[in-house]
Amino acid sequence: MSPRPLEGLRVVLTRPRERSAAMTRALAAAGAEVLAFPTVAEGPPEDPGPLAEAARGAAGFAWIVFTSVAAVQAFCEAAAAAGAPLAAEGPPRIAAVGPATAGAAELRGLRVAARAREATGRALAEALAAGGGLRGARVLFPKADRARPDLPDALRLAGAEVVEVVAYRTLPGAGDPEVAAAIRAGRTDVVVFASPSAVEGYVELLGPSVAAAGPPAVAIGPTTGAAVRASGLALAATAAAPTPGAIVAALAAWRARG
Repeated sequence: MSPRPLEGLRVVLTRPRERSAAMTRALAAAGAEVLAFPTVAEGPPEDPGPLAEAARGAAGFAWIVFTSVAAVQAFCEAAAAAGAPLAAEGPPRIAAVGPATAGAAELRGLRVAARAREATGRALAEALAAGGGLRGARVLFPKADRARPDLPDALRLAGAEVVEVVAYRTLPGAGDPEVAAAIRAGRTDVVVFASPSAVEGYVELLGPSVAAAGPPAVAIGPTTGAAVRASGLALAATAAAPTPGAIVAALAAWRARG
């Protein structure tokens, strides 16, 4: 692969600005011009009480499962505020979807005991169930308020007792008027989505017809890819992993196909 395989490519990045630094650096290093167009934002729960209560009682769970960096950050902050920071070795044991989420947990001194082979909640449930240790186990799932039910449903199907708690809210992103104008004028090449909620926010900001007529999309993971298709957008590629390197590789492969 050329050291700058994305030279001149105008890439719309829809992640919240505070979660975009690593991906922006990787895309720029590969030659892309990155246009920030945050279609989602993150905020605290409307009622922080359940999260604080879950944090205080975390030692009573066999597992905590994290599916995003935001969930790790929100839960660890709540645990510290409650005077009950998580122990490095547990209990509970830590499970994570994707290397970024696992890395966020490890940066906070936690040992990640289980990771999904594929960056989906269902794959994480399958990884936990494979050891046969979920029957009757209490599992805590700190989640976004708009999290999909795939993971907790799969955990319950494997026999776990799942407690779901909202760790953060997914809010509408502000976008950017100049980037929106560039999309409408056909002056962008591709848009990157990291979550179904980012796809929904993109369509809400631009309108369904403009979004569908705009640049094709690269999705992070199959769940986001399905959301792209369901929204009427063209799916150019799905990244093999939720990492900046995998996004660059997916974009480079799509560009090479012409």
